[in-house]
Amino acid sequence: KKIINLSINDSHTCVVDIDGQAWCWGIGRHYRLGNGSTQSMLYPTKVKAASSGDNAYFRNKKVTDIKNGINHTCAQDENGYIWCWGDNVYGKLGDGTTTDKPNPALTLKVFKTNKSFIY
Repeated sequence: KKIINLSINDSHTCVVDIDGQAWCWGIGRHYRLGNGSTQSMLYPTKVKAASSGDNAYFRNKKVTDIKNGINHTCAQDENGYIWCWGDNVYGKLGDGTTTDKPNPALTLKVFKTNKSFIY
């Protein structure tokens, strides 16, 4: 598939394809790949929505931008909402907790923008 966005760091790589799906691979520690697992992946693996609750809505979203932190990742959907997953030390995912997130979690404060976000 054609890739429209790419984010790389020392531990993992994430891309967004033309269909708005997010894919990550690399070191899985701290759930940074967003597939619900801490297993490291040698090939692109689809970022998966939580199975229930408010964060399950990620399943119906198209991703437009993605950025990797050291142990976490954040993506922007087609409506400008920010979703983050991975290590949440000091609350850096912005969801109002300090609990690591294995799947995309909608940030507590929603930032809507017409442009890609800067992370």
